[in-house]
Amino acid sequence: MTVRELTLSQAAVSYGGTLLRPDCHFRQVSTDSRTLVSGDLFVALRGAHFDAHKFLPDVAPKAGGLVVQYPDTRLEVPQWVVPDTTLALGQLAALAGAPHRWRPFL
Repeated sequence: MTVRELTLSQAAVSYGGTLLRPDCHFRQVSTDSRTLVSGDLFVALRGAHFDAHKFLPDVAPKAGGLVVQYPDTRLEVPQWVVPDTTLALGQLAALAGAPHRWRPFL
């Protein structure tokens, strides 16, 4: 998913969760570790038969940031820690489609 340039802190301010490491800017969001492009935000989804959190050590060197349920403090990459990464993926899509949600009001 290509989005307007956003930051993890914009997502955290809008929807809660915890931000680990310095903030990051991103324009692309990926849920597939095999197609991740350098600088993409990687969302670690969990399902009945898979958990993308197991790929975090492989994904982290390439990712601009991570959206996770279970943070890995050993990884030197920004992480937005949320209770539900599937919900967070939808929230990121909503944020990208509603720029008034993340533009600061003066």
